[in-house]
Amino acid sequence: MFLTVGVLAQGNVLFQSKNANPAVNFKILNPDGTVAAANLYTVGLWGGLTADSLAPLKSGGVDITTPLTLASGYFAGGSKGVDGIAAGVDAFFQVRVWETGKTYDTSMWFGAGNVVTLKLTAPPSTPQALVGMTDVTLTQIPEPSVLALSLLGMGAFLMRRRS
Repeated sequence: MFLTVGVLAQGNVLFQSKNANPAVNFKILNPDGTVAAANLYTVGLWGGLTADSLAPLKSGGVDITTPLTLASGYFAGGSKGVDGIAAGVDAFFQVRVWETGKTYDTSMWFGAGNVVTLKLTAPPSTPQALVGMTDVTLTQIPEPSVLALSLLGMGAFLMRRRS
């Protein structure tokens, strides 16, 4: 009986970036403000019970992710049950984006949205939408070899000035 109660206590979230009611409207953007290209990026949902404990969230043991498939910069991952976060509990959520085929930690292009506090709903209620999320702007991280070459160049320039 306790197992049944625990499973039903799992909260639900509507993992998409545009919704009419309640109003949700945020996009995945390039650094120049244009919308990110479809099919190049993966969008993931991170969360936790405190703002400093954010980690990739799972639904049925699988990471909550979806490809950025809409050319308009929006994504639609659908309704997801969130493992480990019960309905009605204040929890913290963040959308993160990275290059498809890589991980958030290894991608040269990535972005992280703002952190919002939400109370997830219990099934069969309508899932909690990502209310309060703002646009996610991608950032590029240079390759380590480019950084090393830049530092060597700066060092050579400074040594030449001293001579």
